[in-house]
Amino acid sequence: MASQSSCSVLSASFNQDQRAFAIGLRGGFKIFDSETGRLCYERSIGTVNIVEMLYSTNLLAVVGAGEQPSLSPRRLCLFNTITGSALRELNFLTSILAVRLNRKRLVVVLQEKTYIYDLNSLAILDTIETVPNNKGLCAFSPSPDACYLALPASTTSGSVLVYNVMDLHSHCQIDAHRSPLAAVVLSSNGAYMATASEQGTIIRVHIVSQATTSYSFRRGTYPSTIYSLSFGLSAQIPDILIATSSSGSIHVFYLGFMIDQRNRRSSSVLGSVLPKSINDAFDTTYHHVLHNAIPPGVKSLAVIHTVQKVPGPSTTPSAALRASIFAINYDGYFRECNFSINHMNESSWSLEQSFAGRRGIQEISFHFKMSEQSPAEQHPRHQSPPLEENMMACVTALEAALLPCLPARELQAIDRSAHPSHQIDVERHARDFMEAAKKLQLYFIGLQQEDQPSKEENLRKEIQLLEEELKTKMGIIKKHESLIEGWRKELKDQLDKHRIFQLQGAASFSHRLLSPTCGRTMTSKAGADSKEPMNEQAVANLYAAMRSEINQLYSKITELEMEVSEHSLVMGAIQPLDPTRRCYRMIGGVLVERTIKEVLPAVQRNKEGLEEVISRLNEALEKKKKELTEFESKYKIRIRKPDGEVKDEGGRKEGSAQGVLVGPAGGEN
Repeated sequence: MASQSSCSVLSASFNQDQRAFAIGLRGGFKIFDSETGRLCYERSIGTVNIVEMLYSTNLLAVVGAGEQPSLSPRRLCLFNTITGSALRELNFLTSILAVRLNRKRLVVVLQEKTYIYDLNSLAILDTIETVPNNKGLCAFSPSPDACYLALPASTTSGSVLVYNVMDLHSHCQIDAHRSPLAAVVLSSNGAYMATASEQGTIIRVHIVSQATTSYSFRRGTYPSTIYSLSFGLSAQIPDILIATSSSGSIHVFYLGFMIDQRNRRSSSVLGSVLPKSINDAFDTTYHHVLHNAIPPGVKSLAVIHTVQKVPGPSTTPSAALRASIFAINYDGYFRECNFSINHMNESSWSLEQSFAGRRGIQEISFHFKMSEQSPAEQHPRHQSPPLEENMMACVTALEAALLPCLPARELQAIDRSAHPSHQIDVERHARDFMEAAKKLQLYFIGLQQEDQPSKEENLRKEIQLLEEELKTKMGIIKKHESLIEGWRKELKDQLDKHRIFQLQGAASFSHRLLSPTCGRTMTSKAGADSKEPMNEQAVANLYAAMRSEINQLYSKITELEMEVSEHSLVMGAIQPLDPTRRCYRMIGGVLVERTIKEVLPAVQRNKEGLEEVISRLNEALEKKKKELTEFESKYKIRIRKPDGEVKDEGGRKEGSAQGVLVGPAGGEN
């Protein structure tokens, strides 16, 4: 790795046993050995956003940044470091925000969906619909026996959804914080889960099997962004929990010493009154801080590599402990720190190695006392609040004021020792008790407020959510408007084509009837007659053909006159109405919606065209009648017409306004 000026780290991740780590860069990705700092593998393929390893195997999960077509942020590439080629690629609709894997499962986290695959066959097993998860926040336990996946369950609070990846069902939901989540981690055995909110003042540890909060730690007084959380590798209860924050400090919480302290507090009077989580937040003896370990504001990732316990004398409260901590800065530095706690709970730190890029390994070693406080941790603009030591003094005063108020037999039951009976000044002790209780209550209120966002922040977040929702709905409305506009244009084109086709059909029919070919039969017969006389059968056939043509003209004229009548009825019905009023008409099997001012001119044009065609057909009809009369007189044809024969004009039906719908008044409803 290089410094920030020469190298930009886009992502960093350790493998499941913390023996190696991978970083994504703008030019590709690199894999280092955590213990020696040796570069194990590198590949220059372009900008890489995500690199995840499967223990120390040759399988990598790689996601690009989209600067090259082959490195799309929506494509997951399973990469083989031996062959240097892709084994398989998975494509998604949106950008991939996080990837987790163990020997049996592959988890891909998107903004609103999480996919679970079988790693061996890459068959999709389940899809989890989630709340918007823009940061890709998730935690995954690699243990096959308790393989859990933790995802945010709310965008306004710190609720966590715990999902059983092996059995493919939701395990539980834990309400961890009042503020939204900033960091979450599962222990290697899947038994414990640690969470931190966006405030960053309280870190809580939960028991996954019971879905309960077990411990609460107070990281600091002022809000800070938690970049990473990590448990120590352990088959049972993790020994320590570490956290890195934007203040540049590494925080270590000693769970083993805390359990011993809790057991001793539970026998005291105050321990039986106060909740366990509040007792934990008061007690800072198991909280150790390394100040200025990381440049403030630089994103970081820290994990616990090894933890060694050193048994102590039976009189000591807990065993000594030594831990090795690996930390990666996104400005391009890797550090290995050794953390030690002796039998008296006194801690010391040593920076064993630090390297950047190809500069080699620098040996640095220093020790300090945990009581020292860095100036960077002090807030320059506000007065420092009461220290936890003062609050413990209040607790001690409260317990001292409470003890004399109890009967002697209860004191004997609690302390297992005899107490002399004496006269109790109840009024004085009650006054002391109330004063200490008031101070304690004020501290509790302050403790809860620090873990709770302010009203201004809540309003800002609500406004932001409303703006995002409004933006999304406006986008949907624009899409629908464009679709409706396209449909209107398409229907208008279809209506125009239908009208043109109708007029062309009528004109074609009239042209066919009026063309000289219509009289070809009679002309040819007449010419033939001039040469040779027709027999009786030929005259009958020709006469029947002429009458059939006349009947066709009658039928077509009647049909077109009904169309004209219908157009007249429609025009008479819609002319007095508001031009902006909507009307509907069934055309070609489609109910078309138009305004009256758009429909009225079209109806008028159709009517005029139909009247012109009717006029031409009437002329052709008169001509055909005349030819028929001449033919009858020439061949002396007499036909007897029975009563009820089809009449000329009287048998024609009136048109109606059926199929026309006029919308109600008011235009837009």
